[in-house]
Amino acid sequence: MGSGVLYAILIPPDTTLQEVIAKGERTCVILAGQHEYLPNTHVVLCCPKNRWMVLARITTSVHQFIHNVEEEEWRAGGFENRRAFEDAIYKELLGNRLGIYQNALVTIIHWELEKG
Repeated sequence: MGSGVLYAILIPPDTTLQEVIAKGERTCVILAGQHEYLPNTHVVLCCPKNRWMVLARITTSVHQFIHNVEEEEWRAGGFENRRAFEDAIYKELLGNRLGIYQNALVTIIHWELEKG
């Protein structure tokens, strides 16, 4: 990701989730696949369906195999248990036609909201 470009992370049209993110109570998302988000990059967390968005700065972005994601991470990503986490990731992989693999990669992205 180069400078001068603003990237987006799409958030589902769930107003409760959006409120939690806007308050800074949720600062992590886990995406299926390998995505390149560099630390200190600005991103828009947004949902075009209900015209919601906030500006954030990536603090960390790491790639891990799905079976290596620790409880602390999948809980930070908004999942109540490992089964819900894996089901959601596998569903996303299928939707993107990436296939399901036991060693599927995920990208764990943490951010801080920008004030202003």
